[in-house]
Amino acid sequence: MNQLEVEALLKDRVGRYKRWCYAELVQLLNHHEAFEMTAASGAGYQFELQVQWDDRPSGRLRVSGSVHDDDARDIDLLTGSFIVQPETRTY
Repeated sequence: MNQLEVEALLKDRVGRYKRWCYAELVQLLNHHEAFEMTAASGAGYQFELQVQWDDRPSGRLRVSGSVHDDDARDIDLLTGSFIVQPETRTY
């Protein structure tokens, strides 16, 4: 597994979800997303995403992503996460 390649894939993929608003991310609660990715080198990786409440329902969301090598013999795993605050309304 190429560490730099995997770090770049993880940063890119998790970064896409950082552009989503709170309401969009709430739709992913309790839904596990997993899919295959192919890096520029041709290596295959598995990406997984989970969205869960960080502290309490209707509170902050924790968005966590992980990438690992498709090679079953290599169990190295890289993870990244971020927190999203509920949207506040102004009247």
